[in-house]
Amino acid sequence: MLHTVSRSMLTDWSQATAMLTTTRIHIAAVLLLASVTGGGQACSNEWTSFAGSCYLLGTDAVTWTDAEGMCRLLSANLVEITSKEESDFISRFLSGHSAISTWIGATDIFSEGKFVWMPEGEPVNFTNWAPGEPNHNTGTGSEDCVILDENRSWHWNDIACTTAAYFVCEMSDLSIVG
Repeated sequence: MLHTVSRSMLTDWSQATAMLTTTRIHIAAVLLLASVTGGGQACSNEWTSFAGSCYLLGTDAVTWTDAEGMCRLLSANLVEITSKEESDFISRFLSGHSAISTWIGATDIFSEGKFVWMPEGEPVNFTNWAPGEPNHNTGTGSEDCVILDENRSWHWNDIACTTAAYFVCEMSDLSIVG
């Protein structure tokens, strides 16, 4: 069978080719951005996506300082919970794991009672303290770091930074272009 090509078909073909080339360039740019930022369409590998951030549960119980260090090795920080929606998400996220006590990035180590998110030092505005917390024990067993406590329905509890607990790392999902 003989096929004929009309001028209008060539124009349509040229437009389709141009669109395909543009699409390939956009895909290449997204893949390049993903490879540079370590992200994928949402979050890479074991990371879980929520509201423009990626979250990962640490599999070892460690001190708060060690937890922050491990997150930093992954180009992340201990989680900063800044809204009820994020708090609810983290509670659901942790409920599917066996982490009973879990570090978050809040501390008042620099000024008792003034909690900040580390490492930036931004003030903690949203809170979800368990009843009676923070209770700011001071002295040898001072409570300067914050965990989410499964036994308290994942509400916050200030405890000694040297306590061993699991941890959640958070990083921005830079591959989401909005």
